[in-house]
Amino acid sequence: MPAGALLLLDAQGAPAGLQAALVGPAFDLAAVEAAFSRLSDLALGRPAAQAGVPDTPEFAIGLLIVREAMHHLFLHHGRWQEDAAGDSADDPRRPASGQTVSSVK
Repeated sequence: MPAGALLLLDAQGAPAGLQAALVGPAFDLAAVEAAFSRLSDLALGRPAAQAGVPDTPEFAIGLLIVREAMHHLFLHHGRWQEDAAGDSADDPRRPASGQTVSSVK
């Protein structure tokens, strides 16, 4: 992937809790790793309420896919897109000129 590329995620199709776990409309690899660390705490027996992430297979799968995509595509940043159909040039969620976007739905 070119430098500056980011992962664009469909907020409406995301598993419950994934957007909240990644904290905000934009996120970086550190936020993904922090959420994954909290998820791994569940596997070690920490109660879900203390871990701060949903204890559902959908959440775990969604987070794992995002994490693996970012690692294997060498992406350091991502952004949520509320309306997957919104593609107007003046849309503030649209990447800046010259940025490449990988989309996961």
